[in-house]
Amino acid sequence: GAAVSFFLDLDPRKAGRAPYGIPVLTPEEGLARREDEVVVTCVNGWGQRARARAWLSEEQGLREGRDFVLAS
Repeated sequence: GAAVSFFLDLDPRKAGRAPYGIPVLTPEEGLARREDEVVVTCVNGWGQRARARAWLSEEQGLREGRDFVLAS
């Protein structure tokens, strides 16, 4: 029952696309546009989960479990 406002992607070549009619934004664009949405991360690759957690919590000031969750 959750609605998806937008997707974030680290690959700037994917920004501007709209799969399922939902825009793809860079992380910086998405967080600037974010209101009260919860960020759900789906990352793959060695060390990317820790990198996403650090970027969201330490650099962006978001709190895990309230502002973002790591789904993968």
